[in-house]
Amino acid sequence: MKFTFMQIATAKLINDYEVVSDYDAKRLEVAKELLTRDAKRYMCGLNTDSGLYGKVFELLMRKPNSKVTWVQSQNKSDYITNINGTFTHVEVKTNFGRVGDFYKFKKIDTRYVVYALCAEKIGKHERKDGTKDVKRWIIEPVIMRMTDFLNILETTKAVKYIEHKNSIKSDKEEAIKQWYTPFYEALKAFDATPYNRLGNYKASDIK
Repeated sequence: MKFTFMQIATAKLINDYEVVSDYDAKRLEVAKELLTRDAKRYMCGLNTDSGLYGKVFELLMRKPNSKVTWVQSQNKSDYITNINGTFTHVEVKTNFGRVGDFYKFKKIDTRYVVYALCAEKIGKHERKDGTKDVKRWIIEPVIMRMTDFLNILETTKAVKYIEHKNSIKSDKEEAIKQWYTPFYEALKAFDATPYNRLGNYKASDIK
C-alpha cells in the first residue's frame, strides 16, 4: 500500500520518538492513533488531515515532564520550556501554518519558536512515462527567537492572509505563504539552532 509523503514523514517522527516518561507514552499513543486514522481514510479514498504532521510534531516536541497529551487550543502557548533556568513560552510551527497569534503576543522578545518544514509538492503535468515533477522541502527541527522568525517572514514578505472560520467568528489571519522560495532560502541561510526536546538550552546557545 502506498502512503502519502506526509503520512510517511509522520511515521518517521513516531518511530524516532524516545519515550522517557509516562506522559511521553501517552503522547505517543495519541500520535499513533492520529496516523492510523489518517491512513485508514486514505485507503478508503477519503480526504486526509492536512494538519496531521503539525499536530503530531507539536505533541512529540514536548518536554518529558509536560502533562499535556493533546494539541493546545488557540490563544494558548503551545508549550513552556526552560531556557536560562526560566520557564519560557514556545510556539511550535510546521510548514506553512498560521502565524497570526505571533503578532498578538506581548513581549515577543522573550518568546521562542520551534519550527520544522517537511512538505512535498507534486507537479500537475504528467510526462509521457507517467511521472511528474516532485518538489520536497525539508528543514529539521530548529529553535529560534520569535523576533528573528518574524523578521525573516517580514523581510522576505512571506506572510499572506487566509480566511479563518470557526463557530464564533470568521476573519482573516496571517499565515506563511506556501512554497515561497525567498522564505525557505532565508530560513536555511539563517542556520538556526537544531532543536532536541531532551536538550537544555541557554539563550546564548540559540542563534
